[in-house]
Amino acid sequence: MEDTCIGNDYANYPVNGKCNSCLKNDSVEGACNPAIDIDSLNCRALVSSSLQVKQGVNFVSIPVILENKSIQDIFYGLENKITRVYGYQEGWKAYYFDKTELSSLQDIEEGEGYIIIAKEPFTMNLQGYTKNLNNNIIERPVFTLRQGWNLIGTFSGDMKVSEFLAGLDYNTESVFEYNNVYNKLNADSILKKDKAYWVYMNAEGVISPVSGGGGGGGSSG
Repeated sequence: MEDTCIGNDYANYPVNGKCNSCLKNDSVEGACNPAIDIDSLNCRALVSSSLQVKQGVNFVSIPVILENKSIQDIFYGLENKITRVYGYQEGWKAYYFDKTELSSLQDIEEGEGYIIIAKEPFTMNLQGYTKNLNNNIIERPVFTLRQGWNLIGTFSGDMKVSEFLAGLDYNTESVFEYNNVYNKLNADSILKKDKAYWVYMNAEGVISPVSGGGGGGGSSG
């Protein structure tokens, strides 16, 4: 996580236990207090994240809130390295970089999992936020997991399955990761913040994860 202001965005990093804007002059980026956990306060920080994509099939998620969620913009300059991107929201959607078929997937959302089919390895460098800003109110994102299969990301630091899905009515025998083959995960398996996972929900539930650190769990309706 960055501990300085980025570009022209003076994100509200916590300084001395309060949400204060970083100071910046014409040439030097203002340093902020890195010792305070941003997510423990009501602050909205702009952070950097990198995503390593290998050749072939990649199950990934975006661990930040992007201002521009358009696939065309997110993958700008990488079009020749990717065949397609799949998402699953109550059915399959796809974006075809070769334009051979009509694309039904247009945006990348935090909290969702995606499958990138890559022609060659590359690194994605991303900038985004740890929290939403709605009507001048800073709040953690809330994600809905639908009844049935969900392809999800954690939007959190690395944490156990049982911790992230605490309080949700999910099938403990139906949590899977993909690493060349599908592997069934157990309660103590660690979920990575930039990976995607299949989860089968017995009932719809909501989760409000903490970006960058431990803390997950939610409730089922």
